[in-house]
Amino acid sequence: MAISHARVLSCLLVGSGLAWSPSVFAQCNADGSRCLAAVSSSVAPGPGANGPLANRTATVMPNTATRLLGWVEYNRVDCTGVSGSWAVNTPPTRGTTSTEIVMRTLSNGDCPGVQFPFNFMVYTWTDADEKNLTDAFDATWTSPSFTQPEHFDITRAHVEVQSVDLVNTGDVVLNLFGPTGSTGTVTATFSGTPVSAAPQTTSTSFGPGSATVRIDRPALRKSVYNKLTVTWNLSPKALTTKHKPATNWNVLGVVRYSQYNTPYESACGATTSNVFVVDSLTGCNFTATTLRSRFARQVNLNGTGVSLTNGTLKAGAATTLATSCDGHFPPGATEDNSYLQVADVRGACNVPLTADSSLATARHYGVPCNGPIELVASDNTHFGGRVRHDTCPACSGDFNGTEGHIDHYASAQACTSNSVGDLGNYWSIRN
Repeated sequence: MAISHARVLSCLLVGSGLAWSPSVFAQCNADGSRCLAAVSSSVAPGPGANGPLANRTATVMPNTATRLLGWVEYNRVDCTGVSGSWAVNTPPTRGTTSTEIVMRTLSNGDCPGVQFPFNFMVYTWTDADEKNLTDAFDATWTSPSFTQPEHFDITRAHVEVQSVDLVNTGDVVLNLFGPTGSTGTVTATFSGTPVSAAPQTTSTSFGPGSATVRIDRPALRKSVYNKLTVTWNLSPKALTTKHKPATNWNVLGVVRYSQYNTPYESACGATTSNVFVVDSLTGCNFTATTLRSRFARQVNLNGTGVSLTNGTLKAGAATTLATSCDGHFPPGATEDNSYLQVADVRGACNVPLTADSSLATARHYGVPCNGPIELVASDNTHFGGRVRHDTCPACSGDFNGTEGHIDHYASAQACTSNSVGDLGNYWSIRN
């Protein structure tokens, strides 16, 4: 029988509260009396477009019967319909198929108000292996006047974690695969040792596609987290995935950042003390001079300071002066009142300290020399990166209600760190 493909009808069917896809192909026979119409509640046309040999794509919930595509042949003259029959040519491997007759009206102007028996191909994903995400099968629908071969590409609804950035933005980027029209909030839960974080659920509902979820990082307690569980809260069944990072997230929690500085003689009082300045550990040339008394005490306490006329000085007791220059000490000179001229200010890691970058931690804090730490403000914005270059014996205590204490090297040209003050409390993560 000759078939005309020239007439394409818009057969959007609506019923039972379902949002039916407008992807419809229809054709009529040569005299236009008998026509073919299709409608879908879950299937989009694939690369083959609509019609014979079309590729249909659908995303389905697991263990849920999903109507994929329904066909009907109807008579435009007497408004009768024939549901036809389906034959599965190549069966699916991840699920099962069945058929269902659903009565629906046309919305293309033909036979207004008359319900026709659309014969739906129904698919149920049954595979329990969550590693399997796709399936496919071929089926043919046949009626007295028409034959429609169909290919179905099936995707199991699931969640994919594309990336996790706890350093700069706190963003978790997701790909959400779900049935058309499905929406739900997203819950993120970090698991670790010694604690697991409380679940964080978005206030926004997301549909299928790409989604970005921002983690409230300051709410993550101190712990080493090794897994992120993401749940897309669809109804009636939530979808969950687990993501493990290549390197565990070492969260330090909210940390108190006190500050220390290099003492500047120019900021100290005018009272002076008699001292010795040494040019090097190899030359061992001692020069008798004076330093402001408070400055000398701060250098002995901090280890290094910037003098008015002798450059950067390091306390003799903090160096190998006693052994390197043994036999060269002039009368009255000791390692406690002698100060070595150095090229730069270095911490316990023997790395030049950089203002507003270098950190000092307790020796057993768990951050190695040159270990980077990222700071996040209370409003969840990235404050900046810092690096451990020094040791702070006092930082094993004085947490002031936080989960840690780190000393931050400041640029302030003050005599003591007392006038510098704390940098503040920042959520921190080992990078």
